[in-house]
Amino acid sequence: MRISGGVLRVLLLALVIPGCLLVRTTEHIITLKEDGSGEGILHLIDIRSDAHSDSLVLRDFDELMTAYGGEKVEEFEKYTRKITAKRLRVQGDTLMAEITYVFATLEAVDGLRVTQDELGFVFSPEREVVRTNGTMTRTEKERTRIVWERDAKRLVYEVRERQLPPSVSLASIYRRYVR
Repeated sequence: MRISGGVLRVLLLALVIPGCLLVRTTEHIITLKEDGSGEGILHLIDIRSDAHSDSLVLRDFDELMTAYGGEKVEEFEKYTRKITAKRLRVQGDTLMAEITYVFATLEAVDGLRVTQDELGFVFSPEREVVRTNGTMTRTEKERTRIVWERDAKRLVYEVRERQLPPSVSLASIYRRYVR
């Protein structure tokens, strides 16, 4: 499944996902201040290409590297967010990215639903919440909802795609790239 919708869509499209790239798992750690500003840390775990040839996989990798450092960062920062750190790394055969950003208001956190009593996210049935420090429930349409008390200081959740199409890890290409 290509990345689309919800919390991840704008952030990934804005930062690193130029087209045929997939991310198996994302981990979000959002620290909130009293005034609604805060810091987010996003871990993209297992960045892959769904291309069907070596040359297209290499093209996807090149697009990843271009997007990771270019205009997509500026697009992300238009929404009162600022990237303060980012890095790519390989663990075993898995390429991962870590992106740290700060935001001025809760409205800048993509997909966050804010009410007078709670904060929350909703995920489609194609995505599985692996862990969270919030309270998880199921909706009528088999979506997963995570909520926290409105005064929560830290929102933590990890989400995994239930199924990915055949794809190739970009870890080995990144290893060659950094040598």
